[in-house]
Amino acid sequence: MNGKTHIYERAKTHLETIIKQHPGSPLSEEKAKALDDVVSAIAKDAGVEIPLAKP
Repeated sequence: MNGKTHIYERAKTHLETIIKQHPGSPLSEEKAKALDDVVSAIAKDAGVEIPLAKP
């Protein structure tokens, strides 16, 4: 596993933990967009593509 993939996996695990701790908590549109942007940037750096859910 290269360093970028490792960063992606760590970020993914962290996000999953946050989501599991706050299930069903609505995000504002602004926060949801910011989260999508961060996840997309991490994925791009890791060299992978993540299809994001559409609202």
